[in-house]
Amino acid sequence: MSYVFEIRNPINRSEYNESVNVAYEIFKNSNKRSNFTKYFVEKNYKNIFIVLNKKSNKVIGFAFYVIRDLRIYKIKTKIAFISSICILKKYRNMRLSLQLINKCNEELQKKNVIFSAVIASRKLDYFYNKLNFWGVSSFPQVCLIAKFFTKSEHNIKNSICINYKDIMNVNKIYSKVYSNINGYFKRNNNYWNYIINKCKLEKLFFIKFTIRKKIIGYAIFDTANIYEMATLDQKYYQEILNLIFLKIRKNKVNFQTNYYHQINKNIADFDTYYSFRKINFGGHLIKIINKELFSYIFKNKISNFNFHNKSQKEIIEKFFNSEIINDKIKYTKSPKFFYINYLDQI
Repeated sequence: MSYVFEIRNPINRSEYNESVNVAYEIFKNSNKRSNFTKYFVEKNYKNIFIVLNKKSNKVIGFAFYVIRDLRIYKIKTKIAFISSICILKKYRNMRLSLQLINKCNEELQKKNVIFSAVIASRKLDYFYNKLNFWGVSSFPQVCLIAKFFTKSEHNIKNSICINYKDIMNVNKIYSKVYSNINGYFKRNNNYWNYIINKCKLEKLFFIKFTIRKKIIGYAIFDTANIYEMATLDQKYYQEILNLIFLKIRKNKVNFQTNYYHQINKNIADFDTYYSFRKINFGGHLIKIINKELFSYIFKNKISNFNFHNKSQKEIIEKFFNSEIINDKIKYTKSPKFFYINYLDQI
């Protein structure tokens, strides 16, 4: 049977709803089943692309992109996540996913976006390499084991959940701590609402810590991992960690961050183990979609590297692994590798 397909934006609410239902059906057993697109959909659905079967006039494929402000090596730039790429099973192996991704990248180039990114599940390892996406994240973590619990000095209280009124204060604390880490994403209120929804869906604790009702820190975690944690003052970390251990009723937890988070200077009462792993065939993958803009913005950082004769894989590996950066970086406990925080993955 021959098919005729069209890839374009939804033209009305009905097509948008139909396309979202396609994604829900395909991702029904994953955390993408929630109505997350409502946090990112642009006016007239310009960041959403559908695959339409022209004969049946039915939507059979879906993808959308989200442009985010990113800081790499303290330089501001833009990256776009291409998310929820899916095709109904009946229509797979027709290179429609490739066409969807290419369509997204064409639009992103027009918007002067330098990097596009995908977050791949393990079953799609190696697939995105065929499309010139290459792994960048180092998956760093610090394993913390409590030897004993320190006595509370600041009478820190914790609330079970963050509410929407807390977002402004939490965002200030987040920016203060994470803006110094390679791979910092700027967040607005809408994105924090998405995080709150994501935590509810995935049953993560999103807790604020207060002193006399003033928010002095927050943490997002489950019983095995801390995904994000930040405070107004480094002196609070030990007590906050004690409260987290009491909450999960364990004395061991993995903090998903690298050696450049300020917590590393404030964990004297804990045994610590650092680890990271690099893979280029899966996980967080990036493609440079605008080489000219890339070379212009990062010209002071890549002056020692002739990337014009290099492949995407070589450029991405060297750039994101700090190998070509002019700054002096010590490869001691953990290199200054780029990584994408779990809560910034779309």
